Amino acid sequence: MDSELTPQQIDINQHYLPQCLLKKFRSRGKGKRCYTYVFKKSHLPFETNVRNIGSERLYYSLGDDHSADNHMKSKEIHYANILTNIELNKNITEDIIYDLIKFSIHIAHRSKHLRETLQITSNSAIGCMSEKITAQDSKIVKRIHGRIDDKTTELATIANNLRKSPYNKEFLKQIIAKKQNECKKKFEEIYPTVANAFSDALREVESRIPGLAKTEHIRALKEDTFIDNYFDEIKYLNWNILNSTKCNFILGDIGPITIDIDNKFLPLLFTKMSTKAFFMPLGSHTMLCGSREAYPINAHDINIETANLCNNYFISSTKDEKTSTYHQHIGRDLKTIIGDTTEKIYQKLYD
Repeated sequence: MDSELTPQQIDINQHYLPQCLLKKFRSRGKGKRCYTYVFKKSHLPFETNVRNIGSERLYYSLGDDHSADNHMKSKEIHYANILTNIELNKNITEDIIYDLIKFSIHIAHRSKHLRETLQITSNSAIGCMSEKITAQDSKIVKRIHGRIDDKTTELATIANNLRKSPYNKEFLKQIIAKKQNECKKKFEEIYPTVANAFSDALREVESRIPGLAKTEHIRALKEDTFIDNYFDEIKYLNWNILNSTKCNFILGDIGPITIDIDNKFLPLLFTKMSTKAFFMPLGSHTMLCGSREAYPINAHDINIETANLCNNYFISSTKDEKTSTYHQHIGRDLKTIIGDTTEKIYQKLYD
């Protein structure tokens, strides 16, 4: 049974997908009794109140500091009014379009997907580093052996140049070779200890990643620098709002999706500063679209690509054969994208 939430409960249950947006995908109801269908990966679809979606306990809070959640709520009031005007087909000015662009970036930036991706890529990169460090055939071992060999060669050259008897030169060569082997053996003896200590340090860093990711995410949300940077890059696109009852858009947990310069669909968070097209569903029948050139809007294709890029789920005002198809696509492309991103991060850290 639905009941009114107290202020304390509302503060604790903090939404990373704002309810003002979720309600635009309602299957039935109004006000605080809005429902929608949730299509979650590896689960059967179900209908639930929108206040149960896209939220987590104290998601924006750091200890007793809840200022980030208050910051999110103040933004939602402004954006909620704009979304209502769009739904009522009121006059849409350029300023409103720009506000909707910023709202779309805001949705991507505040998402749980961003924070989880940061954790996943960081953990994966650290895991790769740990494996390389502890491997005896790693680049580090080879580099140290190489430096020992280089120094040995220098000493051998010096020995050959000494104006002494052949016996003395040969004796020096033997001594150098012996020291070379001793150095390599000593290094191989102490390397596991050093590598284990380094791995322990990496594990300590890894254990702190969730907290660090949350702290940095909240700091960036309060400063809004992410929004300003992306807005300056994509505002040059040709923007319009598609509003048609013939379309039935889904809303993914990743927020907006884009097409990059290589014609690949990507979550906004993974898009390079070369966006060709931008799509943000603002309701079941409303889509904010931006593109460099005329782009045909096909709701089915956009929904398929949205599902492919979802991290865990999407919502829809309907449950039918089409949404069942989209359900099967959840996360198909996202794993590859995250894997590629992790590899790039690791290469920068390791090389």
